[in-house]
Amino acid sequence: MRPARHLHCAPVLAAGFLGCSRGLESPPLPREPSWPQVGERCLDCHADVVRSYRETGMARALEPLRAGELDDLASVPDADTGWSYRLEQKGRSARIVETWKGGETAISAELPFAIGAGLMDRSYAALVGDLLWFAPVEVAGRGKERHAALAPGHTIRPGTRFTTPIAEECLACHTDRLPPRDYPLNLRPDPASWQPSGVSCAACHGDVEGHARWRETDLAGGKPDADDPVLAASRAGWVESLSLCARCHLQGDASFLLEPGARGVPPPGGDVLAERAVFLAASPSDEIRFVSQVERLVRSRCFTESTKPSSSGSTREPLTCLSCHDPHRSSFDPKERAVVRNGCLRCHTSSRIPCARPPGERAGEDCVQCHMRRTGVFDVAGVEIHDHFIRRNRGPPSPAAELRATESKDGKLAVFTWPGRARPAYAEDPGLWMMALMASGRGDLALPHADRQPGKASERLATYHHLRGSLLEGASRLGEARTAYERALALDPAQTETVVNLGLLLGRLGKPREGIDVLDAAIADHPKAAGALRNRAVLKLQLGDRDGFAADLEAAFAISPDAALAGALAEHHRRSGRRDDADRWARSARALDPSRPSVDGGPR
Repeated sequence: MRPARHLHCAPVLAAGFLGCSRGLESPPLPREPSWPQVGERCLDCHADVVRSYRETGMARALEPLRAGELDDLASVPDADTGWSYRLEQKGRSARIVETWKGGETAISAELPFAIGAGLMDRSYAALVGDLLWFAPVEVAGRGKERHAALAPGHTIRPGTRFTTPIAEECLACHTDRLPPRDYPLNLRPDPASWQPSGVSCAACHGDVEGHARWRETDLAGGKPDADDPVLAASRAGWVESLSLCARCHLQGDASFLLEPGARGVPPPGGDVLAERAVFLAASPSDEIRFVSQVERLVRSRCFTESTKPSSSGSTREPLTCLSCHDPHRSSFDPKERAVVRNGCLRCHTSSRIPCARPPGERAGEDCVQCHMRRTGVFDVAGVEIHDHFIRRNRGPPSPAAELRATESKDGKLAVFTWPGRARPAYAEDPGLWMMALMASGRGDLALPHADRQPGKASERLATYHHLRGSLLEGASRLGEARTAYERALALDPAQTETVVNLGLLLGRLGKPREGIDVLDAAIADHPKAAGALRNRAVLKLQLGDRDGFAADLEAAFAISPDAALAGALAEHHRRSGRRDDADRWARSARALDPSRPSVDGGPR
């Protein structure tokens, strides 16, 4: 009953705010203000920029639902599993309703906020009990083409239902105002202290509050006691400039923050690869993921040539995301769209590296149409983007293929490195390789790395020791797993998911009372730690405390209603001779999952 640990935000779940929608013709959905307002601290001095930025996908990457956005959407079947889903909305109050074979309602869950701006697709957080899960259905398309569709992760794994948690790894690129960390990691934040809000000015410019105070002092005739703290992007080199965007637009098959205790994305300024390790497929192909912009751009000759010293000694401007994109303007603004789609002409003028096709032969095509192929992606169904690998001959779209979560099909990975730069010092760190292989679903390849001495980068990460413990426990190397878990907790005593695992492991080692003591402390700190309650229930049953077992399962069920828990309680009461209680829990189990057989194993 150990809960699943989600340390890596699955690529298939990154939803629709990213700046790759240049081929779309329809305007954005009508927007209602989110709380707090993005850019409100900057509005007094930068009103035009803030108002323009608020219409971008980044500013709207996380927000409450907009009135009417779920209107007139058909229900969606989950392949041939028997489950189907429909979205309902009244004003800004919305729900997702799950039914079994078009009849019985199993789960009706509130949708407290949306993830993604809806430029291409838009995911939703579903509240079941006290926990937040990705809704099995999203909304894709624009305008009259909008339709409900099975969410990418649920398309890859039909029947997933409400089992993919929304944790901070999933929100980090959609907001720079993460909710307070708690446990479970997908526990709904207190609405009084946190509301969903998109990416603010501070995400790229740094300490905007400090900048505002600095400017106020300066305007009042005072002498600021320090330099203006806002990042000056104009003074950044190409690595620092690309790093700003790479924090979210360089996803890879696995990535890990290298600073212990770090959250979200690295702060602006500096080289992102000094603070985050990113692993890509060792043999990249032309199959691309939805979030692939930086990794593809740096393969372009336009990029690699622009970063080399000029043979003539002239100043050359390196190609970065900002060469074509103004992050303060919406991709649906006609003027911005024209600038972006003809960005190549900044360098490829008639007198400097001229375009090979004379204007009369271009037939109305712009630079993007000629040099950045429009193609589907391997991790989101029904979505096309422009490949940011800029080529003289753009090549054909990738053929349609079965959706998958990772680019690598064989588990072979490579550490991402800036072209022309030295490999990061952590590139050979066995611990990071173990973590990356586990995150990409290849625990079999990860296990040998668990037996190697970790490098300096991974050895100080509590997450590394937690994952190593999980890997060793799965290999039935229980004593070594315990040591790894204890090392993780020595580095980060607040890493509750490690406590949850360790408590149950102690039971497997024949020490259930020690395990209960460990879990007692976790539950005291986090009363809604459903995983800790489930694991403590197992240990109590191991000691013969059947009433304690039932009490903990009931408490866990109240936090996270689950058919398996209800079924276990039904079986417990049936064995105890409490038929009425057994029937009540059996009904609860079947209400949550009508596909379940009756508690005694017979037909329903």
